[in-house]
Amino acid sequence: MRKKAILLYRNEEDRRFLLGKTERLPWLISETHPVSKSTRTEDCHILISRTENLPSLLSLKKVMLSYKDIPLLVFSPITQFSVLRMMDSTTCKVVEESIDMQGLGDAIKTLITVNPNQCKEEPSCSLTLRERQVIALILSGEENKEIAAKMGIKLSTVYAHKKNLFLKTGMHTTSQLVVWALLREFAP
Repeated sequence: MRKKAILLYRNEEDRRFLLGKTERLPWLISETHPVSKSTRTEDCHILISRTENLPSLLSLKKVMLSYKDIPLLVFSPITQFSVLRMMDSTTCKVVEESIDMQGLGDAIKTLITVNPNQCKEEPSCSLTLRERQVIALILSGEENKEIAAKMGIKLSTVYAHKKNLFLKTGMHTTSQLVVWALLREFAP
């Protein structure tokens, strides 16, 4: 059975790229729409787009909200892939622009076969109040010593909270933790 994809493009280069990638999948029918004028289509199975950076991907995720329960596959340049792939979820998959046809077909089929009831962003991992406070202070630009002073705790306790945050989120650096929090529109 053929599946329908809406290709969301920003410019003519993106439109040609997306058509070139999807036209070699005989089981996929593609329809193109500019991102700025995207409209709801009832019989769509997947949204496919291309992005060059994190702000662009975040705006695509907002567009995706108007397409309730329809997953999004996004092509990313290799230089941005390590950051953008942090957006992967049950409803959003980021792939490299150089992905082969087999990998692309598999990624699309995986997204399409997700149970519609699962098409919700996974909830943030369970963070304690103090961990949420530490993230909020990190996002506001505070250093570890300043965090300790503002929270009235020892510097070693700040390190312990950050260690727990790294373990719970799967991130390895403070920069990654900041991106993780921003991608999930973290609110303390």
